Amino acid sequence: MEQMQIPHAAEPEYLLDTVTVNLENMPIGTILTIGNIPEFQSDKIELQADAGNIVLRNSDKKRVDEKTEQ
Repeated sequence: MEQMQIPHAAEPEYLLDTVTVNLENMPIGTILTIGNIPEFQSDKIELQADAGNIVLRNSDKKRVDEKTEQ
């Protein structure tokens, strides 16, 4: 599982430590931006990154295990 940090500011009780995005049933071709994540749509949170920044692009490319290639 890959992690990334999204800079934001808020009162201590509204700061986000972890946000989990469920990718199950996400259609191929979906592009997820910071602004699409519900937790960052709160008026209690001030984003310190562009809401249009891409967090995830769900493509149909499959990872190939190096062991199976040999």
